[in-house]
Amino acid sequence: MNPAARRHFPRIILLILLLIGGILRCRSIDREGQSPDEFWSVYLSTGRAQTIFSLPPGKLLDPPPPATLRSAPSWPHVWTGMINAIHPPLYHVILRWWMDLFGDSDAVTRAMSGLFSLAGAVVLYDALRRAGEPTAGLIAAAMMIFAVGQIDMSQQTRSYTMLAFCGVVACHAVIRIETCGAYLCTLRELSLAWIAALLTHYLAVPALGGLGLYALIRLRGRDRNRTVAAMLISSLVALALWYPWLRRQYPLFTSDYTWLHEPTPGIHQAMLRVLYIPAAQLYGRPALLATIAPAVIVYLLPLLWIKRKPQMLIWWFWTAGVIFSLTLRDLASHTLLSAFPKYTFAASPAICALASIPSPLPGWRRWILPGAMLFSVVVATVQRWQQGPPPQADWRGLSRQIDQWAAPRDPLIFAPDPFWGSPAFSYIALMHYVPDSQRPILMLARPADASVLRQLSGFNRIWLIRPMAAPQIDWLPGWIVLKSTARPDAAFVLEMVPAISQSSSPPANRSPAP
Repeated sequence: MNPAARRHFPRIILLILLLIGGILRCRSIDREGQSPDEFWSVYLSTGRAQTIFSLPPGKLLDPPPPATLRSAPSWPHVWTGMINAIHPPLYHVILRWWMDLFGDSDAVTRAMSGLFSLAGAVVLYDALRRAGEPTAGLIAAAMMIFAVGQIDMSQQTRSYTMLAFCGVVACHAVIRIETCGAYLCTLRELSLAWIAALLTHYLAVPALGGLGLYALIRLRGRDRNRTVAAMLISSLVALALWYPWLRRQYPLFTSDYTWLHEPTPGIHQAMLRVLYIPAAQLYGRPALLATIAPAVIVYLLPLLWIKRKPQMLIWWFWTAGVIFSLTLRDLASHTLLSAFPKYTFAASPAICALASIPSPLPGWRRWILPGAMLFSVVVATVQRWQQGPPPQADWRGLSRQIDQWAAPRDPLIFAPDPFWGSPAFSYIALMHYVPDSQRPILMLARPADASVLRQLSGFNRIWLIRPMAAPQIDWLPGWIVLKSTARPDAAFVLEMVPAISQSSSPPANRSPAP
């Protein structure tokens, strides 16, 4: 192979891997409807702030308030409207630009996550190449492209792939500084990635802390001083840009999230979750025995090979910043943060990099372990291809069924959700899939009182949307159920008529009296 071909061969392989990765992420990308978390991401990107969540309960709204991208405020309102979410704004601003260009369908909004995932694989390859490991870079990029956790998160409208991408870019910048020096171009890359990560998700804070610790240990002299200064200044810039709204979000940080509480807290369970994380990111939901090898490779081998591969420790520090900080939080607060792959997803590229480290064995045998890891990831991906994406709550089917059954003037009544709280989540889901609905709506905070019943008295039929977890109480006294249906993990839909009519086929609704 001539020198020119040898130089371009890794890029050709990487391009082929990216094409395969694009196919893996596009296949069945919209087979499952969106989850409430995804509806929440799309809604925040409309810039409507907490409008939907400030609707007065118990009041019939006709026409219903808008909740979609159609006629949404301009994108600066996304930044200023994040006061009711525990998220920084950058991902939602970029998602808004994306939706303005391509629309807000499930496939379109999820495609942006897939692009961040694939772009992260490219940056990961170049980072390892610059660290003197081009072959390991190809293996790590392939692992990231094929990792089931990456594919699953690439098919969700969430900020986690963007966070992972910003993290890889920040690590790439530090490697450039370590190999080439702290010049303006490398410090600019580091600063932009650092600010973007902090404005994408709050989980970036401990991960960037691990990266800063690596810079303090590995860099020397002027390079270390400039790099640490860039990190501190970038942190202050991000804080200055976001502080007015961060201060308004602060009460949400102290809320009691009971769904995160561990039933039987203990250090044993927390350590088992830590062992499970690398395999969960690579294989999806592996069997217990499949968790041992990835955990040993990611957590222990980099420390044993530190003298041979000191630059690879950057990925270990990034992983430690993500995983061990969550574990300490779990132990201190008796929570289950580390049990959710999305919260540890920022470590996914670093896990792929650590799993690609060649062993100290001579010759081709040094690649046996990374090759075996890549092969196991590909096998898991083939199984995932056969099974398709994980099932989601069927809000899409539920919304379209309501639109098919309900008459244009049938009121839709939304009961509160004991998990999400506000019934507005159900309304956002409905409007996402039936954006042209002009049916009157009414949000319930408690069973209907006399005032609510009076507002509904002019209708012959209504539809109650009750989440699956909502208590089975009489939300609408004086109304009886004609028909009931349910969608898995989403909600019950109850067709109801006044008890006095006793009619199984009520006439079309008339508008209520003014």
